[in-house]
Parts: sequence; structure tokens; C-alpha cells
Amino acid sequence: MYDISILMPSYNQGDYIRQAIDSVLSQGSCRVQLIIMDGGSIDQTLSILESYSGRIYYRSAPDRGQSHALNKALDMASAPIIGWLNSDDMYLPGAFRSVLSCFERNKEVALIHGNRILIDSKSEVVGFCVSGPFNADSNRFNICSETAFWRANCIPMHRFREDLRFAMDVYFLAFIAKAKPHLYLNKYLGCFRCHGESKSSTLWDKVALPEAGEVWRSLFGQDVILGTTPPASRSDKLINFLHLPLPNLISYTKLKLKRRILGL
Repeated sequence: MYDISILMPSYNQGDYIRQAIDSVLSQGSCRVQLIIMDGGSIDQTLSILESYSGRIYYRSAPDRGQSHALNKALDMASAPIIGWLNSDDMYLPGAFRSVLSCFERNKEVALIHGNRILIDSKSEVVGFCVSGPFNADSNRFNICSETAFWRANCIPMHRFREDLRFAMDVYFLAFIAKAKPHLYLNKYLGCFRCHGESKSSTLWDKVALPEAGEVWRSLFGQDVILGTTPPASRSDKLINFLHLPLPNLISYTKLKLKRRILGL
């Protein structure tokens, strides 16, 4: 019996997937089911997955995209609490303990989300996002997938939309938040990696904005506010000013959070 199931879609993220896996397996204090659906990577991903044999479940085969991979992993999830981590992102130490405890104290809550740290391709801290509670009336989507966890039974047969290339998180998580009680946990739970090959860098204008707009209108009948620039950048020196309360917190982010939260 697992306490938490983690869905991890992957494709050619061999530079980062070991860190992603380790951030799951090192959580401790709970029984974790890690399900990795790889789309047939041609880099070093498969050899890395093989090195974790017996500790994770993985399958590597061509798929129809990220949502298809997530749905295949979702079908296998057996824990009462589920999370989703992309293979270039990371969880922070103690995240599962905090989330599971919060679910235990709040039996009516179906979805919990928290704050994110922004890291670059070298895992250096470059920013952070204190998301705050989700409120659809603000026309902003602020539930970050690497900080979001939901009850497996909250919406029977709720699935990721396979026609979406980018906004599958907006649809899947906002759908739950619209239908069920949700809770913002004011803690840093995950790290979002900003690098030039991420979809947030390459698909923002042509795919992300139109898809997110369509999804938001279908759920809430309004236009979503995402901004004209993506949360990721091709620059390894990214500072996401949209998510920083004050510019003078940049040095605090790099120095304090790097040591205190990431343990580097």
C-alpha cells in the first residue's frame, strides 16, 4: 500500500531526470510509488531508468505526447494521493511529509498546492514564486504542477486532455479546483527548471497562450491572464520579476533559499 503516487512523463531529459527521481525517492517517511512513462527517449534516459530497477516503475515506448504519458501513469497509480512531476523538475525535501499531513488535517480538501523555486539548467536558484491561494475570479492560473497534489478519488475518471500540448495542467488542475475544495499550502514544495529546451521556452506564444485561453474560457467563461513572457527563459541567469515581490529579494533568493531550501 502506497501513501503517494507520483506521475512522471519523460522524453529525452537525460540531463535532469536523475535529479527528478532522486527528489522523489529521497523524501522518506512515506511509501512512494513512482511511475515514469518515457516516450522512447534516444538519449541516456533509459540507462538511468535501468539503474533504478526495483525502486521505480518505468516504461519506455513511443506515445502520443505528454498528456498520453500522464494518462497511462494515472491508470497505474494506486495511492490515495497523487502528484505530477515533470522529469526536468524536482521536489523539495520534506514536501511529501507536509502535503500528506495537510491532507490528513483537512479531510474535505481534494487539491493542495504550494510555492515553487525557479532553478536553471545547472540547478542554481534564480527566482521563486509565492503563488497564493487559487481564485478563478482573478483570471490567473497559479497552481504549479510540481507543487500540486490531489486525492485519487476526488473526481472519478478525470483525465488529462490529449489534444493539449501545453495547457494540460491548466485544464486538469483548474477543473479539480473548480469542482472541489482546494487549499494553498504556504510552503516551498517543488522546483521548476528554466532552460532553453523546455516547452515554456519554445511553445509560449504559439501554443501556450492560445491553449490556456481556450481552456480557461471553457471552465470559467473568461480570459486568463498569463502574461506575454514565459516563466522560463533561455538565459541561465533568469530572474523572473513577475514572481518576485521586490527586486531587492533577488540576492535573498540566490543566497538564503539556495542554502536553506535546496541544501546546496
